[in-house]
Amino acid sequence: MLLAIVSVQGGATFAKELFPALGLAGTAGMRIALVKDMEALGLRH
Repeated sequence: MLLAIVSVQGGATFAKELFPALGLAGTAGMRIALVKDMEALGLRH
């Protein structure tokens, strides 16, 4: 459970830094692509 909390907070912090550079759509697209890659590798349940 703690790892999930850390993961979500880390992702939010990472996205916060990307908003000025990529905008809302770019940041959302990047996070979606990352989740897709994680699923392809079998890292998500």
